[in-house]
Amino acid sequence: MAALGDCTGRIVNNWIIITGWCEGLLFSLYYRGPSGMLIWLTSVVITIAALFILFRLKMLGAGDIKLLSVISGFMGINVALRSFIAAVIVGSILSIIKCIRYGYLIDRLSYFRQYISELIMTGDLKPYYVKSRDGDTVVIPFSAAITVGFQVVDVFWRG
Repeated sequence: MAALGDCTGRIVNNWIIITGWCEGLLFSLYYRGPSGMLIWLTSVVITIAALFILFRLKMLGAGDIKLLSVISGFMGINVALRSFIAAVIVGSILSIIKCIRYGYLIDRLSYFRQYISELIMTGDLKPYYVKSRDGDTVVIPFSAAITVGFQVVDVFWRG
């Protein structure tokens, strides 16, 4: 549902996230007992805090981070981290395909190289994506990549 909303309207509905958090909390309480609440809360908060820098840099949307926190609350931080890594791979493939399709692959790779160089040289944390400068065509629905990444992790890494 989150991926569908992101693909069609570029938004992850907060009701989906809240429902996921509630279900994850209930799941954790049921299977872990009273300590499940603390385990769930810790997993969700650590995931949000760890990915917040990517939100500040405009590399990840708030809905994407909250979706990963839902996965973390249900499955734990390790599965969320693996899902994020898989999602970055999937998202990179989607981005490359989109860049090739619209003819700006070289421009985006050049911009990325310049952005990383400036970040390393100056330490200045500027937003990577600026809508007024970059437009909408460079954006991919990352929650779709998260969904695919989670499925890959579920099938291949968890067995």
